[in-house]
Amino acid sequence: SQAGIASDPRDRENFTLLLQALRERLGDRILSFAAGAGEYFIEGTQMPEAARIVDYVQLMTYDMRNGFTRQAGHHAALRASQGDASPTNTVDIVEMFHRAGVPWDKLVVGAVRPAAGPAFGTKTTACCSQRRAWARAAPATAI
Repeated sequence: SQAGIASDPRDRENFTLLLQALRERLGDRILSFAAGAGEYFIEGTQMPEAARIVDYVQLMTYDMRNGFTRQAGHHAALRASQGDASPTNTVDIVEMFHRAGVPWDKLVVGAVRPAAGPAFGTKTTACCSQRRAWARAAPATAI
């Protein structure tokens, strides 16, 4: 694998079988999974079959730039920056998963909300209290 971790060649099918077993056991309860935001995740699964079984596919778009990417960039970009030709942005990832067989109404974007994260290097509470106030006031929006 890309991470250098051994895997069974049947893991694509095993993931689908696991989801099917969970669906049978859980019945009408909501079933979803968090998907790595990249083509590698699609290639490692039977995405059309998985999407038929679950209620939602949650895309982890908050860490698209990581140790496996070769180009620096925002770790949760909405769109590509000027000069960035990689599909490592939320819009492209959402479209990629849709093309792979996930219906629009099953796609959930897991995105970073900067105000929710830790405040590194701050020594005063004023900064952090302003950030929390902003987070409470920020409306929830969909792409």
